[in-house]
Amino acid sequence: MRNLGADCVREASFQTLITEFENLKMSDNDTIDTYAAKLSGIASNSATLGEVMSEHKMVKKFLTSLPRRFIPIVVVLEQVLDLKATSTDTLFQDALNETETMKLTLMRHKRKMCIMRKVHFMMNRIKETIFINEEKYTPPNYESNTDEDDVWYFDNDASNHMTGNYSYFSELDENITGRVRFGDGSCVSIKGKGSILFQGKNREQKLLKDVYYIPALQSNVITLGQATISGYDISIRDDFLTMRYSCGDLLINVPRSATHLYKAQLKVGKEDTNQRGKEAGKLYCRMERHPLG
Repeated sequence: MRNLGADCVREASFQTLITEFENLKMSDNDTIDTYAAKLSGIASNSATLGEVMSEHKMVKKFLTSLPRRFIPIVVVLEQVLDLKATSTDTLFQDALNETETMKLTLMRHKRKMCIMRKVHFMMNRIKETIFINEEKYTPPNYESNTDEDDVWYFDNDASNHMTGNYSYFSELDENITGRVRFGDGSCVSIKGKGSILFQGKNREQKLLKDVYYIPALQSNVITLGQATISGYDISIRDDFLTMRYSCGDLLINVPRSATHLYKAQLKVGKEDTNQRGKEAGKLYCRMERHPLG
């Protein structure tokens, strides 16, 4: 009777160990070392009760009860080890080594990403400093009467589009700064470079790119040379300046003024009504009823 009671106690204890073994999973707070110690403890207690757990059973339990974050390690171990012949000591040590390797890899990756973010941040803060020589171009005197609002001059001597009106820009990169020297000897600051939307009579819009923002400039300039490079067809005949899109559609047709300048009033569009990039877009000139298209 005494041996029978002892056997019942041992069997009950063993069943408890089996249930604990089957339900055991690695928690978020466990490390490879602590979880391996739990498994080894159950195996040791089982051996004390006279039931030795096979190495293969222990290996399979360890690999199938790890959290998802250890899937890369499990894949590596399954590829490099013969799981049917591997001991738990070897498995636990290899898993620990792979964990340390993964931590180092993640640390290097985070460090690399941190450096890349810093470089990107610094690149965005780097200002481009330029110097433009416009000695062939002298800005015209500003004419202050109300009919001259939004006037743009079309000039063959200037090499860059320019304006002194900050509100015209739909996009402006203020990291581009520098100086520009004009034909009258003046040298003034450049405070940015961007794009301006012009709106036509039918609310269609055309984007003018690469315009320099020069606060001291009291006039607005569209350079014919830069427009030609962009593909526009330009001709001057019978005191009229004609500018056409590459497709042949008319952009402007304006007469030369008494001061021998070509100028037109252009309406600046708004960003929320933008139909940017339409090649067939046309501007509207309110000077002597000449349309820009």
